[in-house]
Amino acid sequence: MTPRDVADELAIVRDVLDEADLLENESHAAFAKLIAQAHAARKMGAAAEITLRWDSSNPIAIAPVEPRGRTERSICVDFYGHMTFRGGSILRATGDEMRYQLVFRVWSKRAEHLFREQYDAGSCQGLLKRVILRYRVEEAHQGASEPAYHLQIGGHTRAEDEWCHFPEDFHQPHFPHHPMSIIMAADQIVGSFFSPHHPDVREDTKWQGALLRAESCCLRPFLTAVIGGCMRGPGGAGHRGYVESLWSSATWDAVGVHDEQ
Repeated sequence: MTPRDVADELAIVRDVLDEADLLENESHAAFAKLIAQAHAARKMGAAAEITLRWDSSNPIAIAPVEPRGRTERSICVDFYGHMTFRGGSILRATGDEMRYQLVFRVWSKRAEHLFREQYDAGSCQGLLKRVILRYRVEEAHQGASEPAYHLQIGGHTRAEDEWCHFPEDFHQPHFPHHPMSIIMAADQIVGSFFSPHHPDVREDTKWQGALLRAESCCLRPFLTAVIGGCMRGPGGAGHRGYVESLWSSATWDAVGVHDEQ
């Protein structure tokens, strides 16, 4: 995607979620920062590399402003991270530099989640909200023995107010997962956690167009790499099984997930 495509996608996500009363006020600061990053890259030309980066202090937070049910009243999902595009593709890591990561946090305000009498210390009493699930979609470090793009449950806590009880020193398993742009992540959150609102969001024609562009950018190179080796047939030159194709290896560089055209 070009810097203009990225800026347009960000504006569409912000406006559609805002109109659907799904965007928490704190998210506007994140969108302002991200759109500014896209416009800065746009000045460098359509082929410029663009890095979007925002952190846990200014996440994109999705939750119904006017809730329709108990679950929606008490649940909020936010995400933050970074990703780098150039020439219509998400770029892969170079050296020790990870160029793609999205961290998702599910916050709860339910009393039974805020303080678990059998397990939690007294310092947890009085919490107003708490992270009950955190997961991330990211790329593998170069040379790591793990899927090139994967979903990991838990992981390192970046904010002191999460009170998340997943062990931080346990990093497995890594489930294979395709990379996502911001609109793909937002669409997944609305569809998974706030499904009554999903049809309204999906019916927006601008959302549909931006989602298709994002899927082409993120999914086409991923599927080319994964399926390409399988389609060559057992015993054929360059054949790789499905699981082997998912793993971080020379497969990805050879097939084109690293493309920068």
